[in-house]
Amino acid sequence: MQSTLFLITSLHRGWRSLRPGLSEQPDLRVVGETSHPDQAVRAIATLRPAAILLDTGVTEPPLVALLRDVHAASPSSKSLLLGDEDALAHASLWLLGHLTHGHLMWTDVDADTVSDCLRLILRHNLVVGSMAVLHAYLAMLERRRHPRDNDIVLTSRERAVLRGLMSGRTERHIASAEHMDEATVRRIVAMLGRKFGVDTTYALCAQVGRLGLVTDAS
Repeated sequence: MQSTLFLITSLHRGWRSLRPGLSEQPDLRVVGETSHPDQAVRAIATLRPAAILLDTGVTEPPLVALLRDVHAASPSSKSLLLGDEDALAHASLWLLGHLTHGHLMWTDVDADTVSDCLRLILRHNLVVGSMAVLHAYLAMLERRRHPRDNDIVLTSRERAVLRGLMSGRTERHIASAEHMDEATVRRIVAMLGRKFGVDTTYALCAQVGRLGLVTDAS
């Protein structure tokens, strides 16, 4: 029996070679594809596909907001993120667990791999990563320093920026919501990186989440 699949693609990944291969899979039927998130949400609400393959390169709106809209449009559809080692730098990636059913983190992924993983994801939740992704993740952990809870003092503006980052907003969206210049937000993010001893927004959000220093109410 074929499973229906909807693709939310980005412009920079190798979809030109992946798309024909997915169409040839006997147990998959691609029912739609778009690189425009608004169009994707409307189509998914109508088609209600079994699975949605979403490229982590889609950044507008942020992944968290897009996946919330997708889930609201078709709660029964299973969402699979497609990314590579660069996806580890996404601040929102670690926040997506309750919105996604699988992460396929691979460089130059082929249609057979996607098809094999989708069979499993439609039955179970799954995280699959290549060796390149593993090495990138371990390197990031190796670079991270672990500050003590008592060493961390946050200003109200720093907390506001962190709340925005941890909800998946871009620096531009945070600047607009908090009535700051985008340059000010970038400067605060850089200062927070130094304060927490990390060099990516992903690692910053992971560290803050681990320490429990910022909540919706704080």
